[in-house]
Amino acid sequence: MVFVSLNFLSVLTHRHCMASIRNTNYYELGLVHRKVPNNKPAIYGERRLLDELDSVDASGCVAVPDGLGLGVPLDWEWINAHKSGETVFA
Repeated sequence: MVFVSLNFLSVLTHRHCMASIRNTNYYELGLVHRKVPNNKPAIYGERRLLDELDSVDASGCVAVPDGLGLGVPLDWEWINAHKSGETVFA
């Protein structure tokens, strides 16, 4: 089992939900500051998907991936290099 904070996995889940609802207008970014540009784990291959300030485009929009599942593959190399433990439930 790989434990990655659900908060970081839910980033793309929230984007997909909001994109599917016609009357949603605001997507909130949390834990951002222009002087702290990297405070989230790089579990996705693309930085624009990490909910940082530079994830917002010039129109004020965030990207919604269109692949299977969350829309993008997780960066398992990064996750495995940074995991602090492993638990297997049988």
